[in-house]
Amino acid sequence: MMNTKRSLLIMLLLAMMISVVAQVNGNLQTIGGKRILHVWGTHSERGYAKGYLLPTSITQVFHNYVYQTFAMANPTHYNTLRGFYLTNFNVEDKYYQEAAAIISGIVDAGGNIYHIGLQRDLDAHDLLLANAIVDLSVYRYDVTGDDSLELGCASLSSWGIATEADSTLAGRLVITRMLDWNQNLSLINNPLVVVSHPSEPGEVKWISFAYPGLIGALSAISETGTAAFLNMGNFNTYNDLNDLHLVLFSIRNAVESPDYNLDGFSTPIDVFDAIAGRNHLAGTIIHAISDNPDYTGGIIIENNNLSPAVYRTQYQNSNLPADHLAATNHFRMLSFPACCDRYINIADSLFTNPFMSAKRQLSVMTGATGMAHNLMQIQYIPLNGEIRWLTATVHQPAYSTSALVLNANELFDFPVPTSDHHLQPFTANLSVFPNPLVSGRDLQLKSDFPISGVSLFNLRGQRIMHSTSRQPVDTFTLSAADLKQYPRGVYILRIRNREGNAVARKLMLMD
Repeated sequence: MMNTKRSLLIMLLLAMMISVVAQVNGNLQTIGGKRILHVWGTHSERGYAKGYLLPTSITQVFHNYVYQTFAMANPTHYNTLRGFYLTNFNVEDKYYQEAAAIISGIVDAGGNIYHIGLQRDLDAHDLLLANAIVDLSVYRYDVTGDDSLELGCASLSSWGIATEADSTLAGRLVITRMLDWNQNLSLINNPLVVVSHPSEPGEVKWISFAYPGLIGALSAISETGTAAFLNMGNFNTYNDLNDLHLVLFSIRNAVESPDYNLDGFSTPIDVFDAIAGRNHLAGTIIHAISDNPDYTGGIIIENNNLSPAVYRTQYQNSNLPADHLAATNHFRMLSFPACCDRYINIADSLFTNPFMSAKRQLSVMTGATGMAHNLMQIQYIPLNGEIRWLTATVHQPAYSTSALVLNANELFDFPVPTSDHHLQPFTANLSVFPNPLVSGRDLQLKSDFPISGVSLFNLRGQRIMHSTSRQPVDTFTLSAADLKQYPRGVYILRIRNREGNAVARKLMLMD
């Protein structure tokens, strides 16, 4: 009788455990000693799964890297950085909800969110600040006077003539990315691939090479065939603190969207438009690539606080052989190119032999840019979805370790229940009057959702004007004086709200 009761109790406990696990929209696997996390559902559901399945890792990375390394284990420094972030950055509600759900998941999993250094519980804004490290790095120097933060990186993409002699690539694209951050033990011990399977109709699956708690897109591959990898820039002066946006969230907005700029294609220009349409604090260089039927190749986006974002293609790249693009940490268009040993090393290797295979590209990047604090080396071949992911150990930089070979197509095909939600895609009524617009007249925009920003793009996808409203408004006016500098022709107006939703309309300017 006693054994029967005990068996029933065990069965009841197991049923309760299964019930709890079934509510967590995530699956955590360990492959080759590395963790792969699949999450699905809404932003909140995906956030909760991250917190529930990685409670200790998230708090460890926050304490050991964000607090101790970034804020120098100084609560005054940390609170100054947090105050600056809260005052000047505008984060979409979907990301706040995701971060808040991570905190809830940690608590429900039995994790400890109390931070002894800050003497309080961690909250959603602490996680969002962790995702703003790239942006706040320049302000951190102003606060602390410390320049020991290492946020390096380098990347090389090759395609076309450069890869046509390789029997596997046959002219298709390959990219290798080096992530060079501080040799922090929590980062070394917690490399993570996160595969997001959104339930929202306006979002697509994407892969993030990250660390626990990082929800922005630092190194990302989209299901659409577009990928983006962020490097720091070398020119970080700032003077515009209006409506700042986290650059990792700008990139995520692009890679998580089926067509960010609504031009009918998913290409690296979507990444450019997502960055160019927002105001950022620090200088960054983003290597965006695509290898789909609509677009083959890549662009290097250069972005900082003082100047409109620009991008370069191989046609602004005479210092490299055809069909190669390289990025390190120095601007080459946004400011006069500074001497960069790693960029010169890449160029020397390519001019010695411009023909590339996937294996040789790994070798070139290792030899030309390999650094002791290389935390990740990532290679991606869109043609077959192959990913080679190398991560650092305490004694070895990533590029000298063994690769875990993954496949993007298989990661995206991971079976998850994404059909439980039927959210409606974002729509809005927008009036653009008059259209066509005759020179000398104001343009009035009226919408049934509050407008926080308006951008004007030419048909090449280049943002040529951007205007924001400190308080969202239903009616937005672009003056004739603002528009008179642009020649007659067809343009794209992009209007967004504070949640990051956007609508686009064509605009014709006439004499």
